[in-house]
Parts: sequence; structure tokens; C-alpha cells
Amino acid sequence: MFNLVIANTGNRPAIDIKLTIDNQEKFKECIENLEHQLIDNIFRCFEEDATIPLLINGETRSNLFGLISRKTEENLWKYGSSFSITINYKDLEKNKYQSSLSLYIKNSKYFAGSSWS
Repeated sequence: MFNLVIANTGNRPAIDIKLTIDNQEKFKECIENLEHQLIDNIFRCFEEDATIPLLINGETRSNLFGLISRKTEENLWKYGSSFSITINYKDLEKNKYQSSLSLYIKNSKYFAGSSWS
């Protein structure tokens, strides 16, 4: 199971944080099953209503972000796929910031997929 986690790693509060998908077609290519029961939860992360009004430095917000299963019919994502998003936010003085980021559908605990037991 995946969570999408938004963290303020800076030293000041961020306001009006919005995530947008850069390329809808590329995003949809990463999805194994557009009919999956959780797909609406994924799309909602990038809607206007999902704006995070305030995120204090050091705080996080998260949302479920689909799953990969040993049962192929339960997969939401294509493992190993990636897509780009843009993050827009402001500081308390209303200065605007924008960053691009690639999201990878992979196990994040081990960067190359394995470890010693």
C-alpha cells in the first residue's frame, strides 16, 4: 500500500499547497486499473479541493495512494512507473513558489528493491 506524503522540510510555514499532474496521459499510463475502487482517492490528491491551507515546518499530511499486490487483479499501479507533478505553494507573505517532482511507484524503503534480512 502506498501513501502520498507532503512534508514541509523548510524552516517556515507553507500555505495554499496544491499538487497538479504535469501530463495526464503519462499519469494514466502508470495506472494498471482505471476501474479500481481506490482510483478516485488518487485523483482527488490533485484536485483544487485538495489544497492544503497551512503546513507548519516539520509537519506532514498524507493520503492513501493506491497499492501493488501479488494478485495482479488487485493492482492499481504499474510497479516501477513514474510521472511528474508540480507543487505550488506560498509563504506567509504570499510569495509564490513552484517545484517539479517525479513520483516513482516503487518500494521506498530500499532504493534498489532489496536489503539484508
